[in-house]
Amino acid sequence: MTDKIFLLGVGCQKGGTSWLHDYLSAHPQCNLGFRKEYHVFDAIFLNKATDIQIHREQRLKRLRNLLSKQQQENRKKPKIDAAEIISELERLMAFRENPELYARYFDELHAGSPGVGVVGDITPAYCGLSPEHFRYIRSLLEPRGFTVKALFLMRDPLERVYSSLRMKMYKRWKDESGQDEETVLNQLFWDTYNSPRTQLRTRYENTVENLERAFDPDNLFFGFYESLFTEETVTGITDFLGIDYRSPEFAKLVNSTPRRTGLSQDAVDETRRFYAQTYEFCRNRFGADTIARLWGDASTAPAEGREAG
Repeated sequence: MTDKIFLLGVGCQKGGTSWLHDYLSAHPQCNLGFRKEYHVFDAIFLNKATDIQIHREQRLKRLRNLLSKQQQENRKKPKIDAAEIISELERLMAFRENPELYARYFDELHAGSPGVGVVGDITPAYCGLSPEHFRYIRSLLEPRGFTVKALFLMRDPLERVYSSLRMKMYKRWKDESGQDEETVLNQLFWDTYNSPRTQLRTRYENTVENLERAFDPDNLFFGFYESLFTEETVTGITDFLGIDYRSPEFAKLVNSTPRRTGLSQDAVDETRRFYAQTYEFCRNRFGADTIARLWGDASTAPAEGREAG
C-alpha cells in the first residue's frame, strides 16, 4: 500500500454502504473520519442553500438548548452528547461553506494516521451529482496528492425501493393510529415510488454514466448489494483501494430494517414497469446473466433474505 487514496462512496441508499463503512472503519489501513455521511456536495449542488441554512439554525438551536439543560442538571453521562453533536454539525457546515476545509480535513486526517492509505466519505446522496460536480471534488483533492476513487453499489431497484420504504414506514407508523403496517407501507409506496428523490437514488443508469464521464475506469468500482457479502467482492474492493484483505463479519447486520410486511402485487408490478429502463441498462452494461443471477425474475416480489443498509 503506497498510494494516498480518497474513497468517494456514492451509494446506493439501502445498498450495503453502512455495512461497508463499518468494515472499512475497522480496517487499520483506513480512516474515514468522524462520520460516515458528510453530505457536503449534495448540500452544495443538489439542495437549496436557504433550506440548509434554516435547518442548520433550527437544529443548532435545539442542540444548544439541550446542552444548556444537561449542564444545568450536571449530567455526567447524558444519553445524547449535545456538545459533540454541535461540534460535528458546525464542522460540517464549515465544510459546506468552504469545501477547501473539507479537503484540508481529509489531508490532515491522512497525514495524522500512520499506516493509513485510505480516507474517504461514503454519502449515498452523492449519486445525484453531475460529471462536473465529480470533477470539482477531484479538483479539491488531487492537488493534495490524493487519487480519488469512486465506488457505487447497486441493488435490485424493487428491493431498494422496498427497503427505503420500510425505513420510512417505521418512522411514520408510530404516529399512524388505527392503521396496520402493511397499509402504511403500501400508501407510502404510491406516494413516493416515482418521486424525484426516489428516482434520483434508483435510476442507476444516470449515476453510472455520470461517474464514467468524470473518472478513469481504474478509479471506478461498480458492485452489487446482492453479492457484496462475499469474499470475492470484498477482495475486489480491498484490491481496488490498495489495502490488505481482512475477513469481514459477513453475518453482521448494519442499519437494517425488519421485513414484517410486504408490498402488494400491484406495487411490485408497477416498480418493475416504472424502472424497466434501469433494469435494461444494467443488463446491457453489466451482463444479462449477472443481473438475472443477482436480481432474479423481474416478475417476482421482493425476496426474503438478509437486510443491511
